[in-house]
Amino acid sequence: MSFKQRLRRLRAKAEDGAVVVHQRDGGLRRFEVMHVHAEMFLARMDLWGDTARESDVLEAVRNATPESRAAFEERFGPIRIVARVIGSASGGWVEQKILTEDGEVLRAFYEADSEEAALVRDGVRAGTESGTLGELPLPPVAGRWLDEPAEGLSE
Repeated sequence: MSFKQRLRRLRAKAEDGAVVVHQRDGGLRRFEVMHVHAEMFLARMDLWGDTARESDVLEAVRNATPESRAAFEERFGPIRIVARVIGSASGGWVEQKILTEDGEVLRAFYEADSEEAALVRDGVRAGTESGTLGELPLPPVAGRWLDEPAEGLSE
């Protein structure tokens, strides 16, 4: 058995049942599938509280090769996460929260009478909002930035 065959076999064994993220510096980061699902879920939940999650998984994907990142995002979803809050079902405002690829949280507000808010509300009513709408235009194109922290509902 040649050295290349051994190396190939060892690499396949290391990747078996795990999520392997190839880094730009040539290294590998290996995670259990359940750990990746947990980190992605917690990143989404922290976004609702306007905080960015410090995560070894997200950091590994940020430093991944383009091919490895594409494979990860196809399986687990993008690391640029978008969430929206709709003020009321009948003609309400919309707040969009984005966890950027740099780990920063952006918040934009769209008035109830704006075209963007209507687009989100119509998408929710049609049942297609989450998968097809994508990100709304950010200020200064549309809406306005929200800089103050959201009110804590648990307090």
